[in-house]
Amino acid sequence: MEQDISSICVTRSDGTIFQVNSNFDSLFNYEKDEIIGQNLRDIISVNFREVFENLINGNDKLINQKHGGKGKGEVELEGIMKNGELIPIMMRLSKISLLGENYVYVTINDLTELKQKEQQVDSISRFPEENPHFVLRVDQKGEISYANYSSKSFFKEVPYASKRVVLNYLKGKVDLLFRDWKPFYEELKIENDSYYVSLIPISGQYYFNVYVTKITDYVSKVEEREKKLKALSDELSERVENQVGEIREKNQSLIENISFAKTIQDSFEAKAIRVISEKYDVQYLNNAHSIVSGDFIWSSEADDGRTFILFGDCTGHGVSASMVAVMVNSLLAQRLTTEKSLSLIMNALRDDVISLTSQGLKEGVNVGLDAALVTIDKQNSELEFCGANISVYLERNSELKEFRGNRFSLSLEGSSLGIFNSEKVKLEDDDVIYIASDGIRDQFGGPRNKKLKRIGFEGLINRTSQIPFNERAKHIDSFLKDWQGENYQVDDQSILCIRFSS
Repeated sequence: MEQDISSICVTRSDGTIFQVNSNFDSLFNYEKDEIIGQNLRDIISVNFREVFENLINGNDKLINQKHGGKGKGEVELEGIMKNGELIPIMMRLSKISLLGENYVYVTINDLTELKQKEQQVDSISRFPEENPHFVLRVDQKGEISYANYSSKSFFKEVPYASKRVVLNYLKGKVDLLFRDWKPFYEELKIENDSYYVSLIPISGQYYFNVYVTKITDYVSKVEEREKKLKALSDELSERVENQVGEIREKNQSLIENISFAKTIQDSFEAKAIRVISEKYDVQYLNNAHSIVSGDFIWSSEADDGRTFILFGDCTGHGVSASMVAVMVNSLLAQRLTTEKSLSLIMNALRDDVISLTSQGLKEGVNVGLDAALVTIDKQNSELEFCGANISVYLERNSELKEFRGNRFSLSLEGSSLGIFNSEKVKLEDDDVIYIASDGIRDQFGGPRNKKLKRIGFEGLINRTSQIPFNERAKHIDSFLKDWQGENYQVDDQSILCIRFSS
């Protein structure tokens, strides 16, 4: 008994249990000493007592007729566990006789798992009928071989013309589905209603399943929402268009004002170029980052015959930098009336810039400029240079020499780094002086999209020395445009070229 996987018990002829195996104890959740002595009838559901009596009396025929028995002393019943829970069981009885006593050998199997699977299968089999949407099965001729309850109700209610629409639609899809053997999905319109149709060919079979969901309400909601969205979009577009128009007008007005400021700036530079060109050949390029430039030149003729030139590169670019440039132009004119020493002029100019720009500035903001102040003395063939973070290059006989000057700017930040000093250089005929802003060296471009840097700039000047002097600004401008390519211009770009002659 213990070796058997079934639950086994042996009863006397009156049904009293006197021996069970461990599987029996486990199935009904009794201890062995609790179940011994009880009657087998006590663990059978009341609803199945009649079946049990017929079984124990050997009335297989009656069991088969009334209760769907399996025959040969076997029937499905409900057992009662110790806690009162009912479980489905299969019971088989075999009568045996030992030493003149009659016994019943009872084999019981738990049907719980089997019944659960049967319920699942039954539930799945009822799914098409219980489905509120249409479920159809269509054969290879395009004829409907199955329709669930919802589908039948639909065909009863709709006009004949609508039925024909559906039938013709299904027949029209037969060749496509049995050729490609791929699911097909689309929206179908029948009268005033919309349906979403799924056609699923069944692999290895000569039919396809059709699942149809009515989506009229959904489509109506979507269409209504689209109308509202379009109305909202039109309203927003009108608002945006009005705002863009206002911004465009303000922007145009601002551009016109800035362009007028550029006209004033150009006039300052033109005046400086005229002063220089009275004695020397000059080329000048100033590519502004934002219409007006923070790079500028200033020039004046001193009483002693020297030509004073200031090349400036103000902090930042655009309108703010150009305002600093205008301010410095005014300050220079004043300082030149009282000072002739370049170092004194630069130190005083730095004090003026700090005084006028430091008030009200946020901490960490540094306003000022890099500059190169030079004088060219034609009579003595001499160049004097005082630099504030800007170098002067001298080209002589195709050789280039850099004079670096002081490595701090005209600003509050540079005020703690020392005083400005100047240096003098003897000039020869056809010497060319170059002064440039850092916007040229800092521009990204070229085949590797890197900054031009100092080495690249000096290479540009060396190549430019082979170009006729009156074409050099144009040549440098062309190079910078090619170098920059599609990149953004990072800063104002300017360069001044002066050819000395005694």
